[in-house]
Amino acid sequence: MYTMHILYYTPSFYCGFYYICTTLLNRFTYISRQAITVYGVSAYTDKNESEVKIMKRSLNSEFSPIPRDAGPSPYVFNAAGYAVMNNRFRVALWTGGLLQLTMMSVPSGGKIPLEIHPHIDQMLYAVRGEGSVRTGMSSSALSETGHLAPGYAAMIPAGTWHEIINTGRGALKVLSVYAPPQHPRGTVHNTVADEDH
Repeated sequence: MYTMHILYYTPSFYCGFYYICTTLLNRFTYISRQAITVYGVSAYTDKNESEVKIMKRSLNSEFSPIPRDAGPSPYVFNAAGYAVMNNRFRVALWTGGLLQLTMMSVPSGGKIPLEIHPHIDQMLYAVRGEGSVRTGMSSSALSETGHLAPGYAAMIPAGTWHEIINTGRGALKVLSVYAPPQHPRGTVHNTVADEDH
């Protein structure tokens, strides 16, 4: 013989259950946010400066003011984290025989000047900020090709004139890949003027 038990819950039970669930959810979300900040995923979003400072403190042991060019040895590192904290125009992070990775910081209103690489393919990957990409087959016939934002990449084929203009309020932080390498191993340009020299 089966007995059916009917449970009646009072409104206070439901309120308590709701409180416990929302508290646990909020705590999990807080922990997740902290983990995201610690591991540098906030590099992909437009976080405020205080959160970036938290990330800098959390990753202080991993990052140095000017990282050394680790190429051509095998190397695994948080490239996006470096790029977010970088304030120099260009720093070579890894230079191999066939490929080079640099990080760049373009101030608000600034740009990566018009240039062409006749024998080099280039990819620019944005980790923070916004920018406009202008390309063309001649320096006098550029058109807007696209918009850079965190997580977006611009592919620049060899022989294409191009310039990147920072259209955001803060610095545009990008990772730039050249194949084959464009700059000497260990290159550091503090400003765009350093590149000219």
